[in-house]
Amino acid sequence: MARRPETFEFDPAELDRVLSRMEQMAAAQLGWINLQPAVSDDELKRPGPFAALFNRRSPQLTLATWTASERVRKGVTPESVGVQHSRPHRVRALLGDEGKTIPQGWKVVQDAPRRGLVALLPEEIDHREVLEWLLDTTVVVSPITTTGRWRAIIHWSEAVRGAGPGGQRGR
Repeated sequence: MARRPETFEFDPAELDRVLSRMEQMAAAQLGWINLQPAVSDDELKRPGPFAALFNRRSPQLTLATWTASERVRKGVTPESVGVQHSRPHRVRALLGDEGKTIPQGWKVVQDAPRRGLVALLPEEIDHREVLEWLLDTTVVVSPITTTGRWRAIIHWSEAVRGAGPGGQRGR
């Protein structure tokens, strides 16, 4: 049976709960975290964000993802980040317009208009810096106004039953 994701809202000034999950997942080498900006009710009433559910365009609500490294046959995959968006620009270009960059040492493997950015992270990484970069980048890339609050959706990998906040690997 698939484990339901843990979902909670947070303020960017209070990152400890999200960081705790990132550290647990990194240590256990499993799982991922989706981050969604909260939007006002007025934004939800506009015909943009949910019209995408019924066509092939990417969603207008920008989605950021951090994925833990994972042990595979040929070794360990690196941690990665992604920013999915619907803008007709590359994330690098949008960041450049705001005087921001992709951190040195991150290996960009995709940066496509209307789809998003995917980057592999170096082995030694500060999770707080990664999380702050994801939140800042999502705000820059988002085509709709956000409230400043966030939703974290914590997904423990289904490949390992019983894995959870303690990082325990049960079978």
